[in-house]
Amino acid sequence: MQVTVSYILFPRDDHEGGFIIFKAGADVCKGEIPWPVSVGDMLTLEGEFKPDRRQPHRPDPFVIESATPDLPVDSRARLTYAVSITKGLGAAKEEAIWQAYGDKWDQEPAKRLDGVGGLTEATRDNWMLTVERLADEAHKTTVIAWLISLGATMTLAGAAWGKWAANTQGVVNANPFRLAELPGWGFAAIDLGIRVALGIEDDDIRRLEAALIYILRAESKEKGSTLTSKAVAATQLATLVKWTDIDSVIEESDSVVQLREDLALLADYEIEKRLFERLFQ
Repeated sequence: MQVTVSYILFPRDDHEGGFIIFKAGADVCKGEIPWPVSVGDMLTLEGEFKPDRRQPHRPDPFVIESATPDLPVDSRARLTYAVSITKGLGAAKEEAIWQAYGDKWDQEPAKRLDGVGGLTEATRDNWMLTVERLADEAHKTTVIAWLISLGATMTLAGAAWGKWAANTQGVVNANPFRLAELPGWGFAAIDLGIRVALGIEDDDIRRLEAALIYILRAESKEKGSTLTSKAVAATQLATLVKWTDIDSVIEESDSVVQLREDLALLADYEIEKRLFERLFQ
């Protein structure tokens, strides 16, 4: 459903991404949104109304499963929205802005609304912040739509924006397997969809390195050791991505280190090395 955030119930301070409870008109919505949300934001939500057993006498809240920004496309509609979230502006000033700038109201000449009279400096400052915020929201909408077009779910796309923000498209274009760094997402989810959509070949080093990293993390989690037998990793690599030359992957990787007959993630190795030095030196 499409909503406009009217009041944030939780957290009490600024929302920086994560769990949120807010009102959208008469409805209460709650769930995880991985990017910062502010009053006035327009969102498209997926989920359902579910009873809250702790508050059975209140209307059922809407439990969010995924969220995407929902900005108006028409320039005049976007102006109406911009005015509605800018303190110090109203319908009369909206018309004055449109008369002064037309559909270029969000471009540089209109940055401080010098062509509109009767505004305080504080209102002009608020307007600048609104235009910057809308530019960020527009970029966010574009990037999330791009990720979805590659096969990402809305949840994955939102989580990616929550981690990398304006850098998301560059990060994913450079190496889509970076998405596997996000909680709840692994190698297979990226390999079977987004990797293929971006045209990355089966023997691309980014894919092979990501597969090896996935194997080492899984082994570490299962066995409680940061070391994995190279022979075991080689067998699993051949099974997972049909690649038998593990040495070529290790040589090209910046994230894997070989220690005699074992392998470890470089980050884990460096942490343990520093710990050892503190304890025994």
